[in-house]
Amino acid sequence: MDTDGGGWTVVYAIDVNNNRQGLTSDTPANGDPLLFEYYNRTRAQKMIVTARTTESLFYRENDTWLKADAPLFDANLDTPDSHMHTAVTLTANNDATADGFLGYANYNISRGGDYNISMVDGNTCNGVTTMGVDHHNNTYYHLNCGCQRHYLYSYSSQQADDDASYKVNTALGSWSATASCSNNELNGLVFYAAMR
Repeated sequence: MDTDGGGWTVVYAIDVNNNRQGLTSDTPANGDPLLFEYYNRTRAQKMIVTARTTESLFYRENDTWLKADAPLFDANLDTPDSHMHTAVTLTANNDATADGFLGYANYNISRGGDYNISMVDGNTCNGVTTMGVDHHNNTYYHLNCGCQRHYLYSYSSQQADDDASYKVNTALGSWSATASCSNNELNGLVFYAAMR
């Protein structure tokens, strides 16, 4: 790939269909990620890539992308009841930048909230965020109240089945918003996630 200088290893991709596990899932899927087919590596594989990388990329099917100056995960992804918050600088493909946080939870995600890219700390409709998230609900741990302040969020409250659909509440340059707060498990953001 030649995106932003190339060298990316894709570990996840999602399409518009239902029954898609989230970024923190341990269940492999073998579609072609560069065709935006559903694709997922195991947690162990993701941790191997994480240990060797310093940047993350979220690449949408409309050829816009968002880059963070940290890996997608940490060494605890496969440890039960783990979650992570990392301060990052975010850069969109049109050079818009912002400070923020990325993070994950591998528990309390039956209704979404497994992964977030968030603004710097601020108020949501249920309190103040800490390192990007407000932890206001134990069934979607990394989803802010009202999906507020998220450059990427997952929310699937229709069924508590651990599958995910990702949306964008807050735009950053060319990284445009898609839904202010949608729990629809269909027709979410189509993208792949990679590290280098």
